[in-house]
Amino acid sequence: NLAVKDSALWLHENAIERLRRQFELITKVCPGLFYNQMEKIDSKIVEELIETGEGQTIDFKESPILSDGFKLARILTSFANTNGGFLLIGVRNDRALEGLAKNEEYQTKIISIAHDICDPPLTPSVHLYEKGGICVYVVKVSKFKVYPYSVKLKGGNSYFIRSGDTVRGAHP
Repeated sequence: NLAVKDSALWLHENAIERLRRQFELITKVCPGLFYNQMEKIDSKIVEELIETGEGQTIDFKESPILSDGFKLARILTSFANTNGGFLLIGVRNDRALEGLAKNEEYQTKIISIAHDICDPPLTPSVHLYEKGGICVYVVKVSKFKVYPYSVKLKGGNSYFIRSGDTVRGAHP
């Protein structure tokens, strides 16, 4: 009877250890999946991105992009289908900060669009940059590894790539 209890305890502890390792792996592969807090990003990185300006891997958008899921999904998939990149929401084309307020719902909206409108679902990381009460949401998209990403539309999926600082339609 003691051997059965010891065996059950060992199985239980082994299962807990396996779950812990799986959780660590998942959180490395999909950071932010289990935590709803936005990570702050090093201000030097954001300032360098803004100073560099828009191009193949950097795009600036003002807050209205958050109300247009299609446009946001086009940008995210174009980064994934090219070389990856950074979308800075709250930065104007002239590199000035828009004055966007901190709002946890913005992160949720970005992640939802990336998951629900992009096919397959994208998992970008969303970081928060704050300077003097003004926020910039930095969305980092990695280049695809296996297959291209598309935007779901009623008539079928559309594919996009980056060409310089613009988004262009593409065919898989």
